[in-house]
Amino acid sequence: MELTMLESSVYSSGKTGGMFATALTYGIAKTKLKAVISGANSNVHTSDGGVIFYFYFEEENKSFGGSKTPNQYTLLKFEAKTNSRETQTGSMSAFGSSMGTDVNAAAGFTYKKIKPGIFKVIPAGQLTPGEYCFLPAGGQAGSAAANYLFAFGIAAQ
Repeated sequence: MELTMLESSVYSSGKTGGMFATALTYGIAKTKLKAVISGANSNVHTSDGGVIFYFYFEEENKSFGGSKTPNQYTLLKFEAKTNSRETQTGSMSAFGSSMGTDVNAAAGFTYKKIKPGIFKVIPAGQLTPGEYCFLPAGGQAGSAAANYLFAFGIAAQ
């Protein structure tokens, strides 16, 4: 078994989508908020859809928002674009707004604590080919909580 480290990435921008439909429907249709990652592919890829992750949290280092457990992250599949990857991080309409990730993009995972600060993270099912990331839970485009993520790709076999 080979371990490969996922380095944190910063999303390059946030964007909105569906504003025209929102305007045409007087705010009934939702405007989507998205985090956009430049580049069509992540730097780290595997062809193993049954990949397992290990999260290491340093006790003294409060980086990445003070995360100390995998349950503070969401595993998401990106929507692929020609030169970027994006994921929905919120929506708004005339009736209100919601922040957080798109449930349809969430892959889900379980984890087991190995020892303090070290966790084994197992996706809920076989990951299909595509681009993914671990995003801090509750993150939204434009917020300090979502300015970083850990991206990787599953290549077709």
